[in-house]
Amino acid sequence: GHVVVTSSGTGHVIVEPEYARKKLNRNILLRVPSFLGLGRIVATTELLTTVPDRLADVVASGEAVKIYPTPIALPYYEVKLHWHSRYHADPGNAWVRKLIARLLSKRAAATLAERAGHRSRIRMEHDDPPGAPRSR
Repeated sequence: GHVVVTSSGTGHVIVEPEYARKKLNRNILLRVPSFLGLGRIVATTELLTTVPDRLADVVASGEAVKIYPTPIALPYYEVKLHWHSRYHADPGNAWVRKLIARLLSKRAAATLAERAGHRSRIRMEHDDPPGAPRSR
């Protein structure tokens, strides 16, 4: 079965219609409100999830999961920063926005170079039983 993130504004808004269009039933057994804890859920159960490449890499570095390509190609999407207009000129907020943009841009450039523009997403699934040595 699958676990999916249900909060609005996540990539699952894109993923679910693509699976449905291809008539792929993912047997969703669990819906969670955010990505927090998703790695632990996958690592300690037999559930699968579809997440962005970067998140899968982070989770796999600390959890016993395997990363697989999705069974279908998924469309590209952009990650955007949003803030209230009252904070637009705030120096602290501007600093955080620039830091996030710089970090994501560096990571995006490295990812694109590594994958040569490949846009597939990944699935994570449980790898080893809890307590077993972690592998990637």
